[in-house]
Amino acid sequence: MKLEDVLARLEKHESECALRYERIEERLDNQKKSLDRLDIKIWGIALLIITTPVINRFVG
Repeated sequence: MKLEDVLARLEKHESECALRYERIEERLDNQKKSLDRLDIKIWGIALLIITTPVINRFVG
């Protein structure tokens, strides 16, 4: 195998890896957005669980 062949294969491999990592980054960004929304929902539920008994004491 000649040096030119090795360099060509290496360049092809690097471009494929760059594309693969770009897709991984996009998927991670989407996952982060989903997790942020889930985090907000969990905090909302926790707040509801904590405040419901307190409100019930004053109302009931």
